[in-house]
Amino acid sequence: MSRCTCNDPTHFHPGEEAGFWLLPLIDVPKSIGLNEIRPGSVRSVFKSYERRLESSSTGPLEAEDGELIVIVPFTETVKLKSFQLIPVSEDTAVRKVSLFVNRDDLDFNNITDAKPLQVIDNIVTDFDGLVDNPLLPSKFSSVDKLIMYIEGPDEELVQIATLGFKGESRGLNKKAIEGLKYEIRAQLKDHTSTRADKTGNNDLV
Repeated sequence: MSRCTCNDPTHFHPGEEAGFWLLPLIDVPKSIGLNEIRPGSVRSVFKSYERRLESSSTGPLEAEDGELIVIVPFTETVKLKSFQLIPVSEDTAVRKVSLFVNRDDLDFNNITDAKPLQVIDNIVTDFDGLVDNPLLPSKFSSVDKLIMYIEGPDEELVQIATLGFKGESRGLNKKAIEGLKYEIRAQLKDHTSTRADKTGNNDLV
């Protein structure tokens, strides 16, 4: 496909790949969800690329009052390029995400006063896992820990089925490399085959 010549680093175009799916580099057991209804449910949103549209056996990540803080540690320093956020329903979908990097001092007492590296308003309700929310390259080039302040419907339930990241490692080990090879094979398979269900069935709960 032809490349965009607009020189805008804040977006991608349909069909462009924004790096590897970084599941192998997420330290899933150490991930944290502040204000989650079910303790530890944040771990259920991190899935392989090929299974990102499947619902978790333990249910989605849920938070009341329309607010959630997700803390994502990585096993290697990574360069983040984008993230995918797949909702459960239109009514409980994420509306806004504020992003911070490598901070250990953020919670609900101070996060609204802190200055984020990037804010993404009007998050697209993406049930098909096709939307890459792009991150500013200069702000997310050396990430050990990502903090996401997530806002949903005002003072209402917010739900997340899948959260995934694309990018690259700044220093891979052999195990991580093998994991990334597996994920990129899954991506290629996904893009070269036609999904059987194109009927708009978005039931992820």
